[in-house]
Amino acid sequence: MTVRWMYVLIAAVLFVLAVPERCAAQNTITCASSDGGRQYCPADTRGGVTLARQNSQSPCVQGQTWGFDGRGVWVDRGCRAVFQLGYSGPTGPGPGPGTYVVTCESNKNHRRYCEINDPRSQVDMLQQLSGNPCTRGVTWGNDGYGIWVDRGCRARFTVTVYGGTPAWWWNSGRHHRPTDQPRIGACFFRDAHFAGDYFCQEKGTSLNVPPGFNDQVSSIQIYGNVTVTFYNDANFGGTNASTRKSISDLRSWSLGPYTNKNWNNRISSIRIY
Repeated sequence: MTVRWMYVLIAAVLFVLAVPERCAAQNTITCASSDGGRQYCPADTRGGVTLARQNSQSPCVQGQTWGFDGRGVWVDRGCRAVFQLGYSGPTGPGPGPGTYVVTCESNKNHRRYCEINDPRSQVDMLQQLSGNPCTRGVTWGNDGYGIWVDRGCRARFTVTVYGGTPAWWWNSGRHHRPTDQPRIGACFFRDAHFAGDYFCQEKGTSLNVPPGFNDQVSSIQIYGNVTVTFYNDANFGGTNASTRKSISDLRSWSLGPYTNKNWNNRISSIRIY
C-alpha cells in the first residue's frame, strides 16, 4: 500500500468515527434566558426533552424555569442550558419505542407539575428517586396539565406517546378537581363520587373503554347537553342504559331486568351524543 492510499484510508476511518458524534450533537439544543426573560428556542420536541447540562448559575427547574411544548424549548429567569431532544438515558431497563422519560421532583414537599408533549399519553413511574414514597393518586399522577408530584416524591416517568387510541386514564389526586374536562362531554371514574383514575371524552365519541378500564367504571360525570349510553359488552353489545345526568355511584343503577345486579364495574363500551 502506498503512503498516499494509507493517508486516504486513515482519513476515511476518521470520518466514519466522527459521524456518530455529529449526529449526537444534532440531538441537542442550547437555550438561554437573556436578562432574566423568557426565551423560546424552536426544536422538534415530539420525542421529549431532558436537561443535559446547566450552563447558568440560576437554577434550571423543569416546569418553573424551563419546559417545552409543540413549538420548542423555553427557558426563563436566567436559566441557560443544553437540552437533549428525545430520550438519551442510561443503559438497562428503560423506555421502549414511542416513549420518552421525564424526571419530576416535588421540592420542599410542594405539589408541582412537569409538562409532557401530549397529556393524553400514558404515564408510568419508571424509577423512584426519593426517600419519600411515590404512590399514584396520592403523591403522583397525571392529568390534563401533565405529570404532578407532591409531598417530596421525586421520580423518573416513562411517557408513551399518544397514538390516536382512546385517551389514557388520568388521576388529579385526592381533593383535586379533574382537569381539562370537556365543555360538552363526559368523564368516567374508577371510583364512586367522581374520584380516582378517570378519562374524559367529548360529545360525538363512540369507543370501547381504554386499557385498564374495562368493567372498572364506578361513576360518570356529565358536562353540557349530552346523552351517554353505556354497554355491558365491547363494541356496543349486550345490555345498555342511557343517562343525561351525572351518576355519582353506579351501584344505584340496576342492570336492565336484573334487579339483583347493578352497573358498577360493568361498562365495556360507550357512546356520547
